[in-house]
Amino acid sequence: MSDPILSKPRSHGFVTPNGRMKVVDLSTGKSLGCGVSGELLFKSPQVVKGYYKNLEATKNMFDSEGWFKTGDIGYFDEEGNVYISGRMKDVIKIGSAQVSPPELEAVLFEHPKIADVGVIGVPDLVGDAIQVPKAFIVKGDPSLTKEEIHSFVKEKLARYKHLRGGIEFVDELQKNATGKIRKELLRKLHQ
Repeated sequence: MSDPILSKPRSHGFVTPNGRMKVVDLSTGKSLGCGVSGELLFKSPQVVKGYYKNLEATKNMFDSEGWFKTGDIGYFDEEGNVYISGRMKDVIKIGSAQVSPPELEAVLFEHPKIADVGVIGVPDLVGDAIQVPKAFIVKGDPSLTKEEIHSFVKEKLARYKHLRGGIEFVDELQKNATGKIRKELLRKLHQ
């Protein structure tokens, strides 16, 4: 008997038997390769056939080839492990580009003085982008300044990913039972 195949830590496992998955670019819908983030689409006997008595909603949940559009953003690795990093509804639309908040959060977590961080898209009131990123940060060191964070981000990320929506320091970030930041509360804080 062979050893069972185990998924990697932090992955969400593998695609189910008889199931297929593809990852597509958020803007173009073109299929992406291993290790590249995009929307996760599935085909399998287990996928829902549609909404009961709601043809319009059913039509919107599948692409033209019958792939189920999950609304999840993620990627797969060489061994078939699937990783989910965010939701389409949380994607920040910066002009023609789209940025996943988890990508920005991962970079900000590299800063040694940041204890926790949540990023959302907020309306661009001064430029030509639809939205711009805003970070809510829990300090890990009380000496941390907004200027220090802006400088850090400028060294690590392309200009359109800079925190032009601002930085707001908070005492804590509210999370749900699974440990995910409650982004809807961050949106209310911004208003």
